[in-house]
Amino acid sequence: MLRTKIIVIIGYLLLVTLSIIGIVWIYNEWLNYMKVATPYPQRQKELVALSNTLATLYQAEGTIGLLTNYADPQLDQEYDSLMTASFNHIHKLKQITNDSILITSLDSLNILLLLKKDNIKERIRLMKSFATDTVKLMTQKTVISQYKAKLSRNSWDATSTETGLL
Repeated sequence: MLRTKIIVIIGYLLLVTLSIIGIVWIYNEWLNYMKVATPYPQRQKELVALSNTLATLYQAEGTIGLLTNYADPQLDQEYDSLMTASFNHIHKLKQITNDSILITSLDSLNILLLLKKDNIKERIRLMKSFATDTVKLMTQKTVISQYKAKLSRNSWDATSTETGLL
């Protein structure tokens, strides 16, 4: 019986020791994670600049959607100002970072955004000319259709009275 009591006490001591070692190990892992997870002030500045850039670009994309549907000079000015702000944010991000790969990527982004801006301007110009030509064509077709409708109505009335349908 004494031997069983000693085995149970050793078992409990072993269990308590393992739990204390486990708690200490988890605490050390948590401390290591917090050291790695804490962003550096430089990275925080980069993240803020990147967030501002993305927010401005999303806003500019929304303006593009409106601009292609409605040829409004005020929307055109807003799009230009948003793109200028986006270019400024990208330039600020390039100044903040030390990462050469990120700087190269931002240069590529600048070039692509300039090309996109030019393409959007061309698209709007084409949409304006298309809209003007379409309105003229639809007006002409409507006038012709109204004339044809009157002719067909008159011919229907004439046919109906001759055949006795009216």
